[in-house]
Amino acid sequence: MHPSNEGVGTTEEAQDRPVAQNRERDEDAVAAKQAVRASLVHLRQALPPDERVRADVEIRRALVAFLGELRLPDDAECSVALYRAVRGEVDVWPAADELRRRGWRVYVPRVDGTARTMAFVETAVDTRWVRGAYGIPEPDSPVGTASSPASSGPCSAVTVYVVPGLGFTARGERIGYGGGYYDRWLGGQTGWTYRIGVAYACQVVDVLPVESTDVRMDCLITERGVALCRPSR
Repeated sequence: MHPSNEGVGTTEEAQDRPVAQNRERDEDAVAAKQAVRASLVHLRQALPPDERVRADVEIRRALVAFLGELRLPDDAECSVALYRAVRGEVDVWPAADELRRRGWRVYVPRVDGTARTMAFVETAVDTRWVRGAYGIPEPDSPVGTASSPASSGPCSAVTVYVVPGLGFTARGERIGYGGGYYDRWLGGQTGWTYRIGVAYACQVVDVLPVESTDVRMDCLITERGVALCRPSR
């Protein structure tokens, strides 16, 4: 009699089944996130221009006031990372000059779209701007650069991060465009940092499809005010 291969085939199929199921779950999760992103983009783009302008003013006012009251550790740098708004994001950049007058050093992200990395560079009043990755303005000649946690060690220059996003929850969960730049950067920080999510009120939802690598915010600022997402640290 020849040995039967019947059991071997059954075993291999059983071993392959969990892999296929995990792949299907991953694909479902990606599809779910893409659907949520599309819905949130639509909500944000549907804001009338006059409401958007008023909301931006209220958010910037609340941001500056909140930073004025935020208690930093004694050894923490008085520095904040803002961003240059694109694609309908909340425009926080006009707050930069006021923050500098109040003693804050102001940074913005610089993205390398090819390497899929991000670093933060310091700005000044006379900074010259060029169009960077994804059409995002970035300094032509930065005052200083914060090191990347993926390359030369954790960033020690920036202590407060103002983070855009497509959607947030009251618990500080965030969903972005899917590149993972902020999650990788913030997840690599080892020192004290404070993370502020900024969005229009319509972008705050009850539930988001998040993963363990998605970094939560410490507080959220919309045109309706400041909401703490996590206990004070």
